[in-house]
Amino acid sequence: MKSWHRCVGLVVLLTAATVRAESPGGRTPWAVKPDLASEPVLDKPIDPSGVVQLRSTRVVTPSYSGRFIALDPQIPGQKMQGEWWQVYDLKNLKPVGPAFTAPANLGNPHILSPNGAHLANRSKDTHGTIDVWDCKTGKLARNIEVTDGSENRYASPADFAGPNRLLTKCHETLFPLAEAQTLYQVWDLATGKELSHFNVGLVWSCKWATISPGGRYLVMELTEKRSYRLLAWDLATGQSAGEADFQGKDEPWGQACGVVFSPDAKLLAIVWRLGRKDIWGRVFVFDVVQGRQVASLPLDYTMKSIGLGLDLGDRPALQWTPDGERWLMVGHLLMDARTGAVTGRIGTEPRSGAVWTVQRRNFVGPNFVTEVVEHGFDRKLTYVAVPTRAQTLGSTP
Repeated sequence: MKSWHRCVGLVVLLTAATVRAESPGGRTPWAVKPDLASEPVLDKPIDPSGVVQLRSTRVVTPSYSGRFIALDPQIPGQKMQGEWWQVYDLKNLKPVGPAFTAPANLGNPHILSPNGAHLANRSKDTHGTIDVWDCKTGKLARNIEVTDGSENRYASPADFAGPNRLLTKCHETLFPLAEAQTLYQVWDLATGKELSHFNVGLVWSCKWATISPGGRYLVMELTEKRSYRLLAWDLATGQSAGEADFQGKDEPWGQACGVVFSPDAKLLAIVWRLGRKDIWGRVFVFDVVQGRQVASLPLDYTMKSIGLGLDLGDRPALQWTPDGERWLMVGHLLMDARTGAVTGRIGTEPRSGAVWTVQRRNFVGPNFVTEVVEHGFDRKLTYVAVPTRAQTLGSTP
């Protein structure tokens, strides 16, 4: 039986995205450094007219746009019941391995590694076990026992922390309050051994947490009464990598809807919902090395369904384009990352109040992005072109 690891440095109390924290002995100096992804960035698809037929519109993309995507494929001649997955290379829309089942209870997410090698989920009907699947063979690669053996401990994967490493979270209840004490552990998938751990009263959500592209750092947004901070951990050691001011103590309260590193890992963008009549929110941009805010750009109601950014669950409201020049908001609205100006739209604007209409997109180089197209029972994944700055926006379809 494993013993619980308790951290004595940081006590955090949180309500939704609102956190209160105290750190004995003062703040840890900010020490986060740019941490680039090891996976190469795609330039473009081999055949922009390529198509993959789907059984359903369910797809899973890595935290950062890369080369791979997990789909529910339609395979002629194969009997397929229940939930199936197959990972495809977005360069050529070819599968990296066979289709396979990865059983999980309803509502439990699957997460895909940036290199397309692994798919992870909480094991079906098992509280504290994480299943890790080998996407090249379709076989179960490893079971990770996260709990200490107690029946009331619930574990799930948070995100992949670089190649062959997985960050998991574990707490006492199935549906914890956001302030629940949570055990975080980093696992080596080759050996199944724990690499680091720490314990914090804050449950992972991609609304207020992210991992750097190279997998070295975990950063979470923290809000306490009249105080706002960023907290960082070094996942190689499980130790604090610093605290930094998020915004001034007299700034208005808001809600985080996504924390995302830029492709070069030098900047951090945070979508911050304010919900006022004149402005929906802002995108705060931070210098990663200095740990300070360098820009604050408004988000208005140009996109009428911008409020869906608060309801995306297992994905942030914002994506960076691979060149770092623009943002894609809620899978639809393109914005200049320096000025906040709207530069284009991709596809049909999602319907307000209908989160399932938000496209889960993956950039394939700077000029193409994935789209799931559905006409009755005909479902397929295709590429669509990303509008250039010079193109006229036109009307929303």
